[in-house]
Amino acid sequence: MAKHNHFNEENLHQMQYALLTEVFGRWKADTIESFLIAQEIDVVLIQEAVSHFTHTTSFAPVKIYVPKASITRARNLFKIFNETQDEPDEPKEDLHMANKKKIEIREKQLAAQRTERNIRFIGLGVIILLILAGVWFFVPKDNQQTPSTLSYGSNEAACAPFSDIPVASQYSEPPLKIDTSKQYFANVKLAKAEEFVIQLYPDKAPKTVNSFVFLACKGYFNGVTFHRVLEGFMAQGGDPTGTGSGGPGYEFEYEGSDLTFDKPGVVAMANTGAGTPTNGSQFLLFLARSHKGWMW
Repeated sequence: MAKHNHFNEENLHQMQYALLTEVFGRWKADTIESFLIAQEIDVVLIQEAVSHFTHTTSFAPVKIYVPKASITRARNLFKIFNETQDEPDEPKEDLHMANKKKIEIREKQLAAQRTERNIRFIGLGVIILLILAGVWFFVPKDNQQTPSTLSYGSNEAACAPFSDIPVASQYSEPPLKIDTSKQYFANVKLAKAEEFVIQLYPDKAPKTVNSFVFLACKGYFNGVTFHRVLEGFMAQGGDPTGTGSGGPGYEFEYEGSDLTFDKPGVVAMANTGAGTPTNGSQFLLFLARSHKGWMW
């Protein structure tokens, strides 16, 4: 027999359906429906909508309709059904427990669905944050810490010896073109408009100063951040990729000197260890006095 679930009571009267009974609990209505359908009697169940937040659908009243032509036979069968349900081998208490178990299972299913939905929302939020972090990481940051301005007389004078080398993202080691008898200074401009000046020592470390001046003249440090900051110790910058693994395309040897790390504000090259030929573009700004052993 066909099963109808989308009719209202007015439709059913027009279709020559009559009310057989009204029961409390969808589980019982479903049981009666199955019983009557097995006897080849069509059945329509009408149940009012119940809020999803109350989870009381199983207790809501259900009206059971059958065709008017079958109402007498349906009433007799329904009487037999009730007598069967009242027999000692299926007491009402057992039915109540079975219904309670169904409700508990349904509530667990709903809780699992809510948990799964929350996990999806959280996962989506994490993905969005990762995408935003990736965009922030790879987009050039024009307003970040920018060590770029040099001075010994003027930027033009400091950069003129390197004017024949075109701007690029990677370079070969530049020829030594600075004047070691002159003084060089780098003005570092930070994102929040603060500035500080680094004094360079070409007479102590000519290759290091030559490389630093060359890269600054080519705008290599523009928009570069201090990608690694250890509070109370040092800040590391000079890597345009912001990962700590970038470099200008060349490396040169460590230049030892009598300069010491005896106060905050000292700047040194970052490398894999003193004496190794692994200087590049990255440098360290010490925020506190450092032990002599911490000289990269």
